[in-house]
Amino acid sequence: MKTIYRIVLTGLLSAITCSAFAVDSSRVFFEQTAHTLPKDSVSVDLEYSFISSGLATGVRGGAFGGEVMLNTASDSVSGFAFTSIGYKASLQKGFSLYGVVSYFDDELSNFSATDFAIGGAFTVKTGDLQFNINPELVTDDTGIRGGDNTIFVKGSAMFNLKNTGTSLIAEVILENNDFIDTVINLGGRWQPKNNVYVDLVLYSDAGDFGATTGIPGYVIVNVKF
Repeated sequence: MKTIYRIVLTGLLSAITCSAFAVDSSRVFFEQTAHTLPKDSVSVDLEYSFISSGLATGVRGGAFGGEVMLNTASDSVSGFAFTSIGYKASLQKGFSLYGVVSYFDDELSNFSATDFAIGGAFTVKTGDLQFNINPELVTDDTGIRGGDNTIFVKGSAMFNLKNTGTSLIAEVILENNDFIDTVINLGGRWQPKNNVYVDLVLYSDAGDFGATTGIPGYVIVNVKF
């Protein structure tokens, strides 16, 4: 536990000393947004689950005209159980498409899995409100969702509290898989600097099948360089 806290604090302290730039977030809680990172920029996610999966990390980079994503999310919802790489392209303002592939091979346990995801993200801002919709199709060779391909529809609303550096966030994750259940996440975002934000899921309810309701649920530290 102390090691996890040191990692998070180190990330925050290093971010304080680096140059800041204003950029829209390419992720909100557990969903992709339509935004992509600027060319040659790098974003690091440190995601800690108080419920089950512990620490997960992800790296994003602005490259090849879009955004390269390494380990886009933990397996807590629709992410992959193992390492993954993906690419997101912005087709027009407020709309992006992406694809992700995950491969794992453990010769000792004679287990291997290959999974894919394709999705889109629609983001609209109006005043202090941001709305996001993120439909996604994910395969399940690993069996963490009963072995069935799953269609997710993720949606969120974020309300900016003026002059506070904070926002309120509500997220719902719908799916067509009987093995899991609808997820509801409530919390907020604190942005102390233009290149640093902290997402805190204060309440996470994964339903009867998920059996992972928690207060708090997750904390996600994002640092951009």
